[in-house]
Amino acid sequence: MLVDILKTSRSILLQKLPSFVYGAPELYGPPVFIYHRIDPASFERDLKYLTDNGYLFLNDVCLQAIIQGDYPFTGREVALTFDDGYDDLLQVATPLLRSYGAVATAFIVPGLIGYPGYLNWEDLYRLSLSGVISIGAHSYRHAKIFVSDILEQFYVPDDAVEEIIVRCNGCDTLLSVDGRYGRPLYRTSSRLGDRPRYLEDEQLTALCVERTAEITSLPGSEAWMRELYSLCRLYKNRYGGGRLETSQEQESAVHEELAYAKEVLETKLKHRIISLCLPWNEGGELVRRLCRPAGYDLCFAGYIDGNKSNAPGTDPYAICRLSGDFVRTLPGRERVGLASVLAGKIGRRLKS
Repeated sequence: MLVDILKTSRSILLQKLPSFVYGAPELYGPPVFIYHRIDPASFERDLKYLTDNGYLFLNDVCLQAIIQGDYPFTGREVALTFDDGYDDLLQVATPLLRSYGAVATAFIVPGLIGYPGYLNWEDLYRLSLSGVISIGAHSYRHAKIFVSDILEQFYVPDDAVEEIIVRCNGCDTLLSVDGRYGRPLYRTSSRLGDRPRYLEDEQLTALCVERTAEITSLPGSEAWMRELYSLCRLYKNRYGGGRLETSQEQESAVHEELAYAKEVLETKLKHRIISLCLPWNEGGELVRRLCRPAGYDLCFAGYIDGNKSNAPGTDPYAICRLSGDFVRTLPGRERVGLASVLAGKIGRRLKS
């Protein structure tokens, strides 16, 4: 909660966000907004603000046309996007969008389809035929990977702190975690980020799991952790540790994550997928370079220093997005300021 608020505040102070957020009277390109789970009242308030102020809604295909210069930007176009593929896309978002004559794009994680709280394939197919929501990919697994030999902690099932690291969106997506009690957890980042994966020493992992069964201290306690840290330190001093994947291994893994997500979605939905959205908005030169060979025409991320406007002619593989919290900072009647946005974010985080 606090990290998210601090990150947003820092982006605001460093002028990383589009100029309209700071009160500019006009837009230079279509802003793109991010939603996850939908609060019906808040989302409808955003839709009403946009329609009352004459904004036009774009899906990924129409956004591509404007960025490529095939369609004129009038200064009143916006795009709404939804990440992950939650079931409220069909139950909440679609009816509201339809009632306001709006369209949007949903970025789907094929590896999460059918999990509790997510769309199943039948509902996603219905959504893709709705004419309201276009479908893009959000990688295949929305996975995090180990990227360093720096130990963060050791796995304790059902521990709330561990779940922040090990779990994402309700299902285990850390590629190197298999649920073994006491196994080492190293520093992590997105699979589509620029950092190569740290391939852990499997023998050390097995030793930690074996030792866990022998430790009499309370699982997760300071004494329990200290004994496992000591084991890891002694092992590394004597035998070394794991290794980072090579650049070739990394490129192959990232390409597979991109290409397989697209292949699965196209097979199930029976139409072409043109857009990719980066999990956690993390990604750099490698993933953008691989987007085109994997068959994508667009790549969406978060705040991008080199592209704050999505104006015609900007890089289609560096489309910037910002939270739906900022919709009502767009020029228009009853426009709100940054102080109101931050106060609202803090209030919602405190309630949750």
